[in-house]
Amino acid sequence: MSCCFTFVECRSRFVLLVVLAFCPANSLTAALIAAFGDSNTQGSADSYPGLLNTLLADRHGVGRFTVVNHGISGLTTAGLVNNLRQKPWLNQNPDVAIIMIGENDLWPLVSNPSLFETTILNAAANVQTAVSLIRDHNYSNGKIPKIIVAVIPEPSTVPLVAVSLVTLVYYRKRDA
Repeated sequence: MSCCFTFVECRSRFVLLVVLAFCPANSLTAALIAAFGDSNTQGSADSYPGLLNTLLADRHGVGRFTVVNHGISGLTTAGLVNNLRQKPWLNQNPDVAIIMIGENDLWPLVSNPSLFETTILNAAANVQTAVSLIRDHNYSNGKIPKIIVAVIPEPSTVPLVAVSLVTLVYYRKRDA
């Protein structure tokens, strides 16, 4: 018997492992998980939030966990920051917030590598701002959600993401 998963299924299973590592199911009576990101989050019928919802329902029963997909195709890290400021997404009081974003910030580097340092540093700053907006929101239930930032690129952008992450680590160590 062989086991084959699509890339989206592998990403969903990875995100499930991360969610369960940060918030074990036995520590939550019920949970609302908000997934923020670009087309990798929005997806289609097989989006990682949809598959994550199915995996959680299969593992813990229907209704215990709800995954809300706030993915928007073409969204950049700056767009996520604007959406978190303008849309009422956080008023849903999520227990867990997953941010998977960044590929759309990298595409301009294909044609203009001279923007590399600025692009990477801006994207990292935007992700930090998004985390701060989620953390500092005035939640009506008084609870701050657990925040997971995941960078799981599509295979076609792995070289861009790998070089970007290595460069970001280099600049952080250099500036420390």
